[in-house]
Amino acid sequence: MNRDDVKLINHPSKTKGVVQKIKRFVECGVPVKMNIFYSDELVCSLEKIKPDDDVLLFSIGNVKDLLILKKYLESRRVGSFLWNPVIEHHGEKIKAARRLNGLMDISDQIYTFDNCDAEKFGLNFVSQPYRYVDNESCEGIYDFYFVGYDKNRIAWLMRFKEIADDLSMRCYFHVLPDKGKKYSSAEKYFLKNAHLSYAENIKIARSSKCLLEVLQKTQSGATLRSVEALFLGKKLITNRPGIINEEYFHESRNLFVFNVDDLDSNSLKSFVDDPCLDVGDNILMKYDINGWVENFISLCERPMPIIK
Repeated sequence: MNRDDVKLINHPSKTKGVVQKIKRFVECGVPVKMNIFYSDELVCSLEKIKPDDDVLLFSIGNVKDLLILKKYLESRRVGSFLWNPVIEHHGEKIKAARRLNGLMDISDQIYTFDNCDAEKFGLNFVSQPYRYVDNESCEGIYDFYFVGYDKNRIAWLMRFKEIADDLSMRCYFHVLPDKGKKYSSAEKYFLKNAHLSYAENIKIARSSKCLLEVLQKTQSGATLRSVEALFLGKKLITNRPGIINEEYFHESRNLFVFNVDDLDSNSLKSFVDDPCLDVGDNILMKYDINGWVENFISLCERPMPIIK
């Protein structure tokens, strides 16, 4: 982000160790700030937020974290952006309701990239954000690239891989197991054990002709693969039918929409063989993080802390 009117504050994504978990439990259980959970650096950054600053919580949904943050953000205008569906792939509706209630308790407005969630829960819809990257020219080593957790998609991904193999097309699938789920021997062989760094992810994406987007059953909005394909100049294969109404993928030569139960292998091969159309900067600017954040900045242009 290259804006002078936005300050980024890094919030810890996970609580590690028993001691830290106990500190968080105690901190969120009392109505006053105890300053025992956050680092001195984070406390200092939070206390520098002025009463008239607008604050955006970016993908912070843990109820305990929200209870603690509320104590530091009293009297501020707070918006929250959800970077996951309200109900995630495991379908825990009670947990989702607690998270949504926690967000409503701290937020003046809640934003989501998922249009169905926006309609169902009365949230504000915004696009997925991304940023310009150095788009180096790479040879198409792979035809299809998928990266992500299983999230109950492994059976279909394995079928897709078989179809690609029959077409003599090359896949790079980096699928991580869901926590606590039992897998067959064949599934274990298909899965990976280690995460890719994001730099590695971009390197492989650049070397691929098509990025593969497979939605969770509880999701209707764009995953990160959509905007990666857009900014990296790659084709997108997706099971998200609503994408055909979005401006940047209106050309069929850049987009292949499939039904998970009825995948036409001949059409798929023809799609991959066609060249990818170039996307103009005027479209990319609408999804770049520096323009995207305008959704949350008030007209008087005050500095805006983003806590991520």
